[in-house]
Amino acid sequence: MNKETKWIAKIMPDQFDYDIDKFNNLKKEADLIVYLYRENFEAQCKSWIAANKKQMWDYKFKPNYKKQFNLSVDHTYCNKWIDILVNNYDFIKQIYKTNKGPVHTLESFENTQPYPVSYNWNMEPRIPTYNVKNIFKEI
Repeated sequence: MNKETKWIAKIMPDQFDYDIDKFNNLKKEADLIVYLYRENFEAQCKSWIAANKKQMWDYKFKPNYKKQFNLSVDHTYCNKWIDILVNNYDFIKQIYKTNKGPVHTLESFENTQPYPVSYNWNMEPRIPTYNVKNIFKEI
C-alpha cells in the first residue's frame, strides 16, 4: 500500500468479531484512529434497531426515500441489537485505553442531522442508560 494514502474507516467492533488482533491489523494500515459516536444513546439504539429491522443503511442517499416507517418489534429483538451496540462500545473502551485518538460526536459536526426519519413503533423499545462519554474519559 502507498504510505501517501490516507485511510479513515468507520468501524464497529462487531465488524471484526471483537478481535483485538484484527483491530491491530487495521491500525497498521491507518494513519490515525478517530473515534465517532452519538451523544444520544437512546436515539442511537432506536436508529440501530430500525436499520437492522428494515435492512436499510443507505436510504437517505436514495432519491425520494421514505421519511417515516412502521416498525413491528418485540423486546427480544430490540435487546439483541442494544446488546450488540453496548458490546461494541465496551470493546471501543478497551481499544481506546491503549489507542488514544481524536474523539468526535455526530452532533458536533455542523449541518449534520442524524437520519431525518421517524418511526411508528408498535411498542416503545426499552433503552437502558449507557453513558457513551465515559468510554473516552482518562482512566
